Amino acid sequence: MSSESRETKLCKALIHLSEWLRESAAPRQESSGHFDDLSLRHLDVIRVVWTLQEENPEGTTLKRLAEELKLTPGTVSGLVDTLVKKGTLSRVQGKDDRRKVNISLTEESLRVIDRIIARMNETAKKLFSCLDEEEKNTLEAGFEKLNRRIKEIKNDKEEKK
Repeated sequence: MSSESRETKLCKALIHLSEWLRESAAPRQESSGHFDDLSLRHLDVIRVVWTLQEENPEGTTLKRLAEELKLTPGTVSGLVDTLVKKGTLSRVQGKDDRRKVNISLTEESLRVIDRIIARMNETAKKLFSCLDEEEKNTLEAGFEKLNRRIKEIKNDKEEKK
Protein backbone atom coordinates (compact mmCIF):
# COMPACT_ATOMS: atom_id res chain seq x y z
CA MET A 1 0.00 0.00 0.00
CA SER A 2 1.25 3.44 -0.95
CA SER A 3 1.50 6.18 1.65
CA GLU A 4 1.30 8.87 -1.02
CA SER A 5 -1.45 11.41 -0.60
CA ARG A 6 -4.17 11.73 -3.18
CA GLU A 7 -2.76 15.13 -4.18
CA THR A 8 0.68 13.58 -4.80
CA LYS A 9 -0.87 10.87 -6.96
CA LEU A 10 -2.82 13.48 -8.94
CA CYS A 11 0.29 15.63 -9.45
CA LYS A 12 2.29 12.62 -10.62
CA ALA A 13 -0.48 11.72 -13.07
CA LEU A 14 -0.53 15.30 -14.41
CA ILE A 15 3.26 15.33 -14.79
CA HIS A 16 3.20 12.00 -16.61
CA LEU A 17 0.40 13.21 -18.88
CA SER A 18 2.16 16.51 -19.55
CA GLU A 19 5.44 14.79 -20.46
CA TRP A 20 3.66 12.35 -22.75
CA LEU A 21 1.74 15.13 -24.53
CA ARG A 22 4.92 17.21 -24.95
CA GLU A 23 6.81 14.23 -26.41
CA SER A 24 3.91 13.36 -28.72
CA ALA A 25 3.70 16.89 -30.11
CA ALA A 26 7.43 17.62 -30.38
CA PRO A 27 8.59 18.67 -33.87
CA ARG A 28 10.97 15.82 -34.58
CA GLN A 29 10.29 13.98 -37.85
CA GLU A 30 10.00 16.99 -40.13
CA SER A 31 12.85 19.00 -38.69
CA SER A 32 12.20 22.64 -39.46
CA GLY A 33 15.45 24.14 -38.34
CA HIS A 34 13.39 26.73 -36.48
CA PHE A 35 12.80 24.95 -33.18
CA ASP A 36 15.76 22.58 -33.24
CA ASP A 37 18.41 22.99 -30.56
CA LEU A 38 16.56 25.72 -28.68
CA SER A 39 16.78 26.10 -24.93
CA LEU A 40 13.69 25.92 -22.75
CA ARG A 41 13.92 29.69 -22.30
CA HIS A 42 13.87 30.18 -26.08
CA LEU A 43 10.84 27.91 -26.32
CA ASP A 44 9.18 29.92 -23.54
CA VAL A 45 9.75 33.12 -25.53
CA ILE A 46 8.16 31.50 -28.60
CA ARG A 47 5.19 30.27 -26.54
CA VAL A 48 4.58 33.71 -25.01
CA VAL A 49 4.96 35.56 -28.34
CA TRP A 50 2.50 33.09 -29.89
CA THR A 51 0.00 33.58 -27.03
CA LEU A 52 0.30 37.38 -27.14
CA GLN A 53 0.04 37.40 -30.92
CA GLU A 54 -3.50 36.03 -30.57
CA GLU A 55 -4.58 39.26 -28.83
CA ASN A 56 -2.34 41.55 -30.91
CA PRO A 57 -1.60 40.12 -34.40
CA GLU A 58 0.97 42.85 -35.13
CA GLY A 59 3.21 41.48 -32.40
CA THR A 60 4.28 42.38 -28.92
CA THR A 61 6.82 44.75 -27.46
CA LEU A 62 10.00 43.69 -25.73
CA LYS A 63 8.72 45.28 -22.52
CA ARG A 64 5.48 43.26 -22.55
CA LEU A 65 7.37 40.09 -23.39
CA ALA A 66 9.76 40.68 -20.48
CA GLU A 67 6.81 41.27 -18.12
CA GLU A 68 5.10 38.04 -19.21
CA LEU A 69 8.32 36.01 -18.89
CA LYS A 70 9.25 37.72 -15.61
CA LEU A 71 12.74 38.42 -16.98
CA THR A 72 14.68 41.63 -17.48
CA PRO A 73 14.32 43.41 -20.83
CA GLY A 74 18.06 42.88 -21.38
CA THR A 75 17.78 39.12 -20.96
CA VAL A 76 14.72 38.96 -23.22
CA SER A 77 16.45 41.12 -25.84
CA GLY A 78 19.30 38.62 -26.05
CA LEU A 79 16.87 35.70 -26.37
CA VAL A 80 14.90 37.54 -29.06
CA ASP A 81 18.13 38.39 -30.94
CA THR A 82 18.99 34.69 -31.14
CA LEU A 83 15.50 33.78 -32.34
CA VAL A 84 15.52 36.56 -34.96
CA LYS A 85 18.87 35.32 -36.31
CA LYS A 86 17.44 31.81 -36.47
CA GLY A 87 14.44 33.06 -38.45
CA THR A 88 11.93 32.12 -35.75
CA LEU A 89 10.92 35.65 -34.73
CA SER A 90 10.85 38.95 -36.57
CA ARG A 91 11.16 42.54 -35.39
CA VAL A 92 9.08 45.12 -37.24
CA GLN A 93 8.87 48.85 -36.63
CA GLY A 94 5.44 50.08 -35.57
CA LYS A 95 3.34 51.74 -38.27
CA ASP A 96 2.24 54.67 -36.12
CA ASP A 97 5.33 55.00 -33.92
CA ARG A 98 8.69 54.09 -35.47
CA ARG A 99 10.25 53.84 -32.00
CA LYS A 100 7.92 50.96 -31.18
CA VAL A 101 9.21 47.58 -32.34
CA ASN A 102 6.82 44.66 -32.58
CA ILE A 103 8.13 41.14 -32.08
CA SER A 104 6.18 38.39 -33.81
CA LEU A 105 6.52 34.86 -35.12
CA THR A 106 7.61 34.38 -38.71
CA GLU A 107 5.31 32.66 -41.19
CA GLU A 108 7.49 29.53 -41.11
CA SER A 109 7.27 29.43 -37.31
CA LEU A 110 3.48 29.72 -37.50
CA ARG A 111 3.40 26.79 -39.96
CA VAL A 112 5.53 24.68 -37.59
CA ILE A 113 3.22 25.57 -34.69
CA ASP A 114 0.18 24.63 -36.81
CA ARG A 115 1.74 21.19 -37.45
CA ILE A 116 2.46 20.79 -33.72
CA ILE A 117 -1.14 21.69 -32.85
CA ALA A 118 -2.48 19.25 -35.45
CA ARG A 119 -0.31 16.50 -33.95
CA MET A 120 -1.46 17.45 -30.44
CA ASN A 121 -5.10 17.21 -31.56
CA GLU A 122 -4.52 13.74 -33.01
CA THR A 123 -2.77 12.67 -29.83
CA ALA A 124 -5.60 14.06 -27.69
CA LYS A 125 -8.20 12.19 -29.76
CA LYS A 126 -6.33 8.92 -29.17
CA LEU A 127 -5.90 9.68 -25.48
CA PHE A 128 -9.48 10.69 -24.77
CA SER A 129 -11.07 7.99 -26.92
CA CYS A 130 -11.30 5.75 -23.84
CA LEU A 131 -13.69 8.23 -22.17
CA ASP A 132 -17.41 8.56 -22.81
CA GLU A 133 -19.00 12.01 -23.28
CA GLU A 134 -19.96 12.37 -19.63
CA GLU A 135 -16.40 11.58 -18.50
CA LYS A 136 -15.00 14.06 -21.04
CA ASN A 137 -17.39 16.74 -19.78
CA THR A 138 -16.42 16.04 -16.17
CA LEU A 139 -12.71 16.16 -17.03
CA GLU A 140 -13.12 19.40 -18.98
CA ALA A 141 -15.02 21.01 -16.09
CA GLY A 142 -12.29 19.87 -13.69
CA PHE A 143 -9.53 21.35 -15.87
CA GLU A 144 -11.42 24.63 -16.17
CA LYS A 145 -11.78 24.76 -12.40
CA LEU A 146 -8.06 24.02 -11.94
CA ASN A 147 -7.12 26.75 -14.43
CA ARG A 148 -9.26 29.26 -12.52
CA ARG A 149 -7.52 28.19 -9.31
CA ILE A 150 -4.11 28.62 -10.91
CA LYS A 151 -5.04 32.21 -11.85
CA GLU A 152 -6.22 32.87 -8.28
CA ILE A 153 -2.95 31.54 -6.84
CA LYS A 154 -0.91 33.64 -9.28
CA ASN A 155 -2.92 36.75 -8.43
CA ASP A 156 -2.46 36.09 -4.70
CA LYS A 157 1.31 35.81 -5.26
CA GLU A 158 1.37 39.09 -7.24
CA GLU A 159 -0.60 40.92 -4.55
CA LYS A 160 1.84 39.79 -1.84
CA LYS A 161 4.81 41.28 -3.72
